[in-house]
Amino acid sequence: MGSGESPWPYLVSHVPRGVLAQCLTVDLLARIDLARQLRRDQLRQSRDNLIDALAAELPEWIPSIPAGGASLWIKLPRPGAIAFAQRAERGGVLVLPGPTFSSVDGLDDFIRISFAGDPGLVPLAVTILAETWRQFSAED
Repeated sequence: MGSGESPWPYLVSHVPRGVLAQCLTVDLLARIDLARQLRRDQLRQSRDNLIDALAAELPEWIPSIPAGGASLWIKLPRPGAIAFAQRAERGGVLVLPGPTFSSVDGLDDFIRISFAGDPGLVPLAVTILAETWRQFSAED
């Protein structure tokens, strides 16, 4: 497809051949901007709820507000992200330890938390993380 050409022939040729499917696709594509905006608003609210819950239960954790995406990077007060993530998982909350994203085994004092899931689970998840962190920190 060259510049200035309409994407519609390409888009329509790559959807199921049924007329109904094509009509639905055209209708949905016309609403893509609205869907994106609604999802951005939803993610922003979920992010803010997570940040508020972390501030209340784990004020020593330092979140980094992302410019985009659906996860927070959290700076922990001390290293041990891998061991902490394993304990959090046993408690039912999945977080990613920073070293997962490091090519040199760094970032052991960071975890990454998604806020793309069910916002209703955030308070319970943060409560579990806080309790897990207290137990983890007490073992020093």
